[in-house]
Amino acid sequence: MIESDEDGFNTIIEFEATNLPSFINSVDHEFLPALSALKITNNISFEESETYPTLSAFEYRVKDEQGLNSLPGQISIYIDELEINNPPKSYGYFIQKPSNNIVKLLGYDQDLGGVTFEITDITNITNYSIENVTTNSNSGWSVAYLKYDITNNEDEVSISYRVNDGTESSSISIITLN
Repeated sequence: MIESDEDGFNTIIEFEATNLPSFINSVDHEFLPALSALKITNNISFEESETYPTLSAFEYRVKDEQGLNSLPGQISIYIDELEINNPPKSYGYFIQKPSNNIVKLLGYDQDLGGVTFEITDITNITNYSIENVTTNSNSGWSVAYLKYDITNNEDEVSISYRVNDGTESSSISIITLN
């Protein structure tokens, strides 16, 4: 949209958006002084929210250097549904060393998309593998089993891991085995 000063003698110096919907924070604009025009370039910032109305509108006015205000104009905007990704979560805990050398890794994805498991650090374990990853798409929970060999049964074992939902990773969680 380009709004210009029709008499061509004055430069537009001010833009004012009015009657903004509550979820719009600001409307940025750009002046084109050579054309004595105001160009709106779709720089509209929104509050973070999970829902917006599909169609919304607001009014605007412009003012020239002589202080003359335009009649109100209206801008209608169509908002397509936004997909918001919530970061997944991993969970740490403390337990005694299991006799079968298998530990459960837990991941949760609020978006119900499932997760992958990544070991980020491990102490006092020589070999390990992640097996039997299962995801419950109705609840968002994923479970994996870490099979491992211990270097010394007397030492404490620490397993650091995180989960990823394909877009974001969780913070690192630690499982400690005594």
